Amino acid sequence: MRNALRVLAVCLVTQLCAAQEKADSSEVVLPSPQLIYCHSVACSQLWNQDSGNATNYPAKVLMNLSNGEVVGVTAVYDKSISAAKIESGIDALYGKWNRKLPIEKQWLWRIEPERFTIVLEDRTDGTKSVTYLKFGEAVLPLHIGPATKPDAVPNISGELPSSFEQALGLAEAQPKDRETRTYSAVDLMPYYQQKYMPVFQACLKTMEHPDTSNFAFVVTIGADGHVLRIYIDNETTLFACVRPTLEKEQFPHPPFAPYYMNISMQFSK
Repeated sequence: MRNALRVLAVCLVTQLCAAQEKADSSEVVLPSPQLIYCHSVACSQLWNQDSGNATNYPAKVLMNLSNGEVVGVTAVYDKSISAAKIESGIDALYGKWNRKLPIEKQWLWRIEPERFTIVLEDRTDGTKSVTYLKFGEAVLPLHIGPATKPDAVPNISGELPSSFEQALGLAEAQPKDRETRTYSAVDLMPYYQQKYMPVFQACLKTMEHPDTSNFAFVVTIGADGHVLRIYIDNETTLFACVRPTLEKEQFPHPPFAPYYMNISMQFSK
């Protein structure tokens, strides 16, 4: 995580927690999306004004800050509030942006007009979390104990591989825990697809006879998101066009470094 990133935990007043315990059938109070991108003392509206008369408040709210700007808000709800109820509340406001995640007990909404993501997670301890994230920010772990530094990204490898085959092997052997899968599904791949599909298309338009043979490549991403090295199995003229842009890229910060992004490109004949 970036050194500038710090986590501020805001615990709600006792009256709100008590109201939550008494309201089993009411609607869920969601955080305000106006907090995302807020960069001034005007960042004071905590609850979504569209929550109406809902009384199922979160038990805890955490804010991710970068240079004074709110880049993420996480609300943690009690075990008694079901994930289905929270999902329904989010869908009532953002249903058209609902995405299907290939991850059990997680749901995703990408709010394109306002450029933020919502992640709902049914956590192992029974509590539920709703995270609003500015586009390009990585999901932060909720538990931060005394021995955990939130701005530290673990380095799981020393020297970088020397071949595509080695890089591919490391990509396939990466941890498959929830945080890593969430980073790939929520942060990395949506960012890559949104930015690089147009880049590939633009390169194709500039070529009279483009080489559209299949190829795969692995991008090594550092702790700050910058590309460290690119490995490819078939250096086509199309990839040669895309490579300069890719080499200068700064991806969303990974949960560990180096992170290996494996991409396979196949073209219909």
